[in-house]
Amino acid sequence: MQTSTNPLPQVYVFPIAGNPFPIAAGNGLPFTFGQSLVTYTVSGGPAPITGVIITTSGLVRGNASVSWNKRVVDIRTNTTLLNFTAVFYGSGLGGSDGSILNTQLFNFSTPSSNFSVIDTITVFTDQVPSPNDVAFAYQFGQEFVPEPASMLALGVGLAGLVGLRRRKK
Repeated sequence: MQTSTNPLPQVYVFPIAGNPFPIAAGNGLPFTFGQSLVTYTVSGGPAPITGVIITTSGLVRGNASVSWNKRVVDIRTNTTLLNFTAVFYGSGLGGSDGSILNTQLFNFSTPSSNFSVIDTITVFTDQVPSPNDVAFAYQFGQEFVPEPASMLALGVGLAGLVGLRRRKK
């Protein structure tokens, strides 16, 4: 997992780099199932967070699937702000074979500056070892989105800094 807070919280999870084993199944590997549980907390930011942009990348083929469940809970009120599951199926399970690249914006039910996140990433194949059935989860990127008023203030501040720099030149 890689995190950044400049200018807003960003978290990148790399299941394929799992240690001691990557979160991968099929493709000649002796695994039919892999799961990763990632938990972390975001707190004390400059502005309440209203949502998250999630980018999912991986590979699925044949009788295989990659799924990801995300649950975001406000720490102060214990209210669930977001709960969703995304599943990508190979052609043998009714989906399509190939690379997974999906980006979506999810809004929280209520803005929050102090919340916990629980991500469960699962890869699955029907057969092992089968080069035709593959499930890899490469990366899950999460960029948290502040409330619009804070974005406006951030934009005005950045524009002011650019104006000061030009003025000095």
